[in-house]
Amino acid sequence: MKKFIKGVYYINRGWWDSFTSCFIGTLLGIGITFGITAYLEKKSKAEMERKIQIISIASLQADINSIKSYSEKFAYTDSIFYEVMDYYPDSIKYIPKELVSEFYSELLTVKSYVKNNSADNMFNSNIEVWKSIDNLSTIKIISDIFAAKQKSYEFISELESVKKRIYENISHEEYILGLDNPQKAIGCLFKNKENLNLVLEFALYNKMLSFTLPMLEEMYLKIRYNLNISEKDLDLFFDSRYDIPEDSVKYDI
Repeated sequence: MKKFIKGVYYINRGWWDSFTSCFIGTLLGIGITFGITAYLEKKSKAEMERKIQIISIASLQADINSIKSYSEKFAYTDSIFYEVMDYYPDSIKYIPKELVSEFYSELLTVKSYVKNNSADNMFNSNIEVWKSIDNLSTIKIISDIFAAKQKSYEFISELESVKKRIYENISHEEYILGLDNPQKAIGCLFKNKENLNLVLEFALYNKMLSFTLPMLEEMYLKIRYNLNISEKDLDLFFDSRYDIPEDSVKYDI
């Protein structure tokens, strides 16, 4: 039987060698194909996670810039309110007309805002992005910055609300639109004692907002550093031809 098998083998040796080569080649081809496919899928997944991180950080940067703009505006308004309060109660008759005009201008200026939660939603709705961040301190900072950002928007809302309440308290007075007599015009403010408390409340919320802003900026820079997101990455995000370059994507094969 062995001789017979050997005979068959030697007779069909060319066919057998060819079959063996093709079989091994096919297996290698399948293995390489699946390997390349898995590699490309992993690379594509890493690139998408990287894009989401960069887009989220860019959105955070826009949020912080917006909050900073509000903070600067409210700081100026608070300085006008503070200057007006310097004349209360004994020096109202000396208050300059220009200051009274500036006070009402700030009081009547309403800066509408839209709270942006895109960065929060991007991180929270993409669990794979969280999994790709292996630094637990970075995850904590991200959670903290979302909370601080939410608190900042609450301060902004309260500041606008205080301005609105002061306006409502004096809107029925005849001198709100007539500043020929600045003493009587500003008297509309001091006439209602609630306004004095509201001016102090405005100063308090303004101070809390100004304290929160540096914390936001510091946490933002830490997140950027930990995620290795450069200015170049952010510049590419704002470029209409935005794409993540090879050297900014980190993945393991």
